[in-house]
Amino acid sequence: MGGFATETTYIDESDQQRTLRRILLPQGISILARTGYLPIIDVQEIAERSKADVFAKSAVVGQCLWFALQVLGRLCQKLPVTPLETHTAIHVGCAMIIYAVWMRKPYNLSQCIVVRGENMDYIGALFNFYDISRKVFRDEMQQYEEGRMEYWKQRIIDSSRGISDFRPPPGRPILKSIGELLDEYQAPLSNMPSDEKIKILHVIAVDAARGLQLLESKGCYDFRPVSLGNLNLLSQGSQDITIRRVWGGWSTDVGHEPSASKAVHALFNVLYGGFHLLAWSSFFPSTVECWLWRGSALCLVSVPLWGALWILWWTAARSRHRALYLISNGDLDIVAAPLFFVILVVYTLARCYFLIEALIGLRLLPVTAYQTVKWASFLPHVS
Repeated sequence: MGGFATETTYIDESDQQRTLRRILLPQGISILARTGYLPIIDVQEIAERSKADVFAKSAVVGQCLWFALQVLGRLCQKLPVTPLETHTAIHVGCAMIIYAVWMRKPYNLSQCIVVRGENMDYIGALFNFYDISRKVFRDEMQQYEEGRMEYWKQRIIDSSRGISDFRPPPGRPILKSIGELLDEYQAPLSNMPSDEKIKILHVIAVDAARGLQLLESKGCYDFRPVSLGNLNLLSQGSQDITIRRVWGGWSTDVGHEPSASKAVHALFNVLYGGFHLLAWSSFFPSTVECWLWRGSALCLVSVPLWGALWILWWTAARSRHRALYLISNGDLDIVAAPLFFVILVVYTLARCYFLIEALIGLRLLPVTAYQTVKWASFLPHVS
C-alpha cells in the first residue's frame, strides 16, 4: 500500500505554484492519529484501490489446484512424475498457502492516500519544514567536517614553513530547536539564498509555525522538547542507528537473536527440502544428477542446524564469559567467516540446482512420462 502522504503548496520566487508531496513515516502518522487529523479509511475504499479482487485470486488458485490434481492423478495411476512437475508442484503448494493467507489482502496499492482537510496545509508545511531543516543541518555538518580537516592540514603545512599567524578554525554548526528555526526563517530576507532548500524553508516557515500551534493546541508537544534529528516524519528522512561492530561490517547487536520469523523460515526450508526428497526414486538422466538433487534437498532440510549454529556463534560473540573470550575477541573469525560463507554459497547453489535440473532433465524422459492421466478410470461405471 502506498501509505499516507501530505501535500504542501507554496509559491516560489518566479511566482510558480509548487507542491511538495511526501510519504508519512510511522511517527508522522502517529502524530496525526493522536491529534485527530488522520482520516478513517474504510475497507471498501481500500478494496476499490486493489488491482485484484477475490475472483481473480480464486482463478489463480483454481489453476494451481488443477495442476496439483494432475500430479496426484499421475501418482495414483503409477505414472512417473518428472523433476519439473515435482518442483512446480511444490511451488504450487507455496502459492496456495500465500493466496489463502492473503486472500483479502489488497494487491498492488501503489498510490498513496493524501491526507486532506482543514489545517492539513499548515501541518504538512510543519512536517516538511522539520524534514528539510534536518537536511540543511546535515549539509552544514558535512561542510564543517570537510572545512575542519582542510583547516588542520593547512595549519600543519603553515607550521612547517614557519608561519605562526593562524586564522581561527571553522565554527561548528549549532543544533537549534524547531522554535528557534521557525523564528529565524520567518525573518525578512535582504537577499534570496541560492540553496533551494533554504528558499523553501523561508517560504513555508509561516505556515509551519501555524501548524506547530495547531498541534500544540491538540496536546501534541513532540516538537518542542527535542532538537532536529529525533523525529522521523517523512519517508525521505534518515535514520542514524549506532551499533557496535565486529568482524568487518557485521553487527553483533541486532539481527542474530532467536525469533518466531526465523523459526518459520527454518520450518519452510525443511518442508521445501523435504518435499523435494519425495523425488528420491524419480527418473533422472544420470546418477550424478540424481545424487545432486538428493544432496540439495538434504542441504535445505539441515537449515535449522546451520541457523542454530549461526545464532549460537553470535550469542558467543556478544558474551563476556571468559570461556568464550576467543570468539568474543574475534580470534576465531578467520575460521567462522569462511565456514558461514561456504554455508551460504552451498544453500544458494542448492536452491538454484532444483530449477536447473528441472529444466535440463527434460532432455531425457521415460516414455511413460508422455502418457496423460485417464480421468475416466476414476469415475464409477458399469462395464
